[in-house]
Amino acid sequence: MNTPLSRRPRRRPAFTTPCTLGLALALAAALPAAHADQPDAAFDRLVDTARAAAAAPYTGPATGEPREPLPAGLSELKYDGHRDIRCPPEKFLWSGTDLPFRIQFKHLGWLFPDAVALNEVAPNGDDPDGNPDANPDGAPDVAPDSAPQTITPLPFDPSHFTYGKVARQTLDPGQLPHDLGYAGLSLHHVAAPQGTGAAAGEFYNEVLSIQGGSYFRAVGTGQHWGASVRAAAIDTAIQDLPEEFPRWTQLWAQRPAPGATTVTLYGLMEGPSLAGAYRLKVTPGPTLSIDIDAQLFMRHGVTKLGLAPITSMFLFGEGQLARFGDYRPEVHDSDGLGIVYADGRQTWRPLHNPFGVSVTRFNAENPRGFGLLQRDRSFDSYQDLETEMQLRPSIWVTPKGDWGQGHIELVEFGSKLEATDNIGAYWVPSNDQGFNQTGGHYAYGYTVEFTQEPRPNHRIGFEPQQHADEGLVVTAPAPLIRFSAVRTAPARAHGDHVGDDGPGAPVRFIIDTTPGHTLPSGTPVLAKASVKNGQLMAKPFTQYNRFDHAYRVFFDVLPDGPGPLDITLTLKGEDRDAQTGEPVPDPTFNPNAPAPPQGAAAAPRPGIIDGPALSETLQHRWERP
Repeated sequence: MNTPLSRRPRRRPAFTTPCTLGLALALAAALPAAHADQPDAAFDRLVDTARAAAAAPYTGPATGEPREPLPAGLSELKYDGHRDIRCPPEKFLWSGTDLPFRIQFKHLGWLFPDAVALNEVAPNGDDPDGNPDANPDGAPDVAPDSAPQTITPLPFDPSHFTYGKVARQTLDPGQLPHDLGYAGLSLHHVAAPQGTGAAAGEFYNEVLSIQGGSYFRAVGTGQHWGASVRAAAIDTAIQDLPEEFPRWTQLWAQRPAPGATTVTLYGLMEGPSLAGAYRLKVTPGPTLSIDIDAQLFMRHGVTKLGLAPITSMFLFGEGQLARFGDYRPEVHDSDGLGIVYADGRQTWRPLHNPFGVSVTRFNAENPRGFGLLQRDRSFDSYQDLETEMQLRPSIWVTPKGDWGQGHIELVEFGSKLEATDNIGAYWVPSNDQGFNQTGGHYAYGYTVEFTQEPRPNHRIGFEPQQHADEGLVVTAPAPLIRFSAVRTAPARAHGDHVGDDGPGAPVRFIIDTTPGHTLPSGTPVLAKASVKNGQLMAKPFTQYNRFDHAYRVFFDVLPDGPGPLDITLTLKGEDRDAQTGEPVPDPTFNPNAPAPPQGAAAAPRPGIIDGPALSETLQHRWERP
């Protein structure tokens, strides 16, 4: 099995794939102005750059090979020394202007040895300090009818940083080469007291960080840094095949207009297998939204390509007690995977920390959305005053257009450390979409949200109803019931199986729905359950919880052996006869009924109208402690 998924930017894997800084600077220098009729000439030029890079031989080290060493002194920096190098606000890009955003430079060293070339995209004729109608040194004269953008390299400058006492114990800033490059950037949103200009009395909210590999992570207003996103995942969790980690080699920041609420960033990602151009339109707020367009160009085929990958951490939570003697009830950045399929069905898959490696695939042609979510927002669930896990964002991906055939993949690695990101989720296109061949080209787009709001926040997949006398009326159906906790206990009431807690012994599942969300009194609520690698021992039993105004479902499972159990549960209404409309009795319980494939809809029964789904579908993997 390949190495663990990833690390957060502060815990990045040891073998990301580099591209030489010289090539990156040369590419940027070759782009003094974009000449295209498209509405975003800078992105068009970056796409051309990615296409050319993919057509050329890859010059960086292969996965696992050592990279070029950092200059003497910089390579010796540890955590404290790297933390002692700071880029103060007065050195931010666009500092002292009335622009609503700032770019903070990130210094190389410690866990971040790979150089990124930074560039500014500005209206043609503006200088790097924000003064219009200036022609910066080195930028050619541009005809008035050319594209209105200039791309200016931002070379490394040690004066952008302060080097503290700890950093200077191993590092002499005056000896750093001017072609060193940066480790990445942070985006800050400027906030100013009422009645003042942006440059007077301003303060900054860091909303986005791009540093290490192809990672980026963000926070909305009032959120705490948590899960992160990557540009692409390549050959993740494949037996005997190392995962490839492409990385950002160029980042461009487009100068925003005064008063703008959105800022655009561009990234060139490169690795042994591919090169990619990305455009990120970042809109801060209580929910931070990033609108992403990407084009990938394959140097050669890959076994598995993961799009819109999310990386997170789950140590333990409800239904999986701490194995480490931790005082906290739960420790995780996300507690489950949410999926909305093309037909509007919704699935909730609680995360777990396996003993080894767990890979779960959900068939999802043209998904409407998926994400790693932090649903539990109560401090009492975490009891951690430092990490504030209840404030960490959910990350929700909404594809733009149809993505075609493919599946959503959830990867879970066993972990004992909360500093390790052991959870990943991404969408994998089918093999006929071009990613597994040399010269393949893959273009796609999506929106990724960092939010504390529920996602999805409404039911999807219902068409508006047309009323002739009132025009178009959209009827908003009741939100689906959501599951909140899965607990287990030994099943001790089944004759010969009584009291046996060993491998293969029966297990009782106790599953709760979210408090405060029930249906009108008298509404039939039926529990439909199935199990893979085991058998249901009786029909599930649903009980109303009058204390929490919720539902609780019980059922017992006899495992086929010591392997994990995959449980599927949905709450639904009564089935009805297609001709009479009368309720149809629940079919006879069949303990040997096969479980449907992950992500697949239940097979229809002839002459029967299936009862409406009253809940999302719970898909839960359980391993015996």
